[in-house]
Amino acid sequence: MDALLKELGDRMPTATVLINAALAAAVPWIVYRINQAFHRYGDPPWKRDEEECSNAGVAHGSGKEEDR
Repeated sequence: MDALLKELGDRMPTATVLINAALAAAVPWIVYRINQAFHRYGDPPWKRDEEECSNAGVAHGSGKEEDR
């Protein structure tokens, strides 16, 4: 049993490798979310999608014929 655990432990990546793997996924995701927030609050109205403009503050229908 000890030999099996030792061999399994030898095959496990080091803590540095695990931390770097987690950072390789976390850093781009965090940058992506920050970029989304900047665009949500900083884009001029002419550059926003229609959905974003309609959700920007005024509560009203979707503007479709079905709602009228």
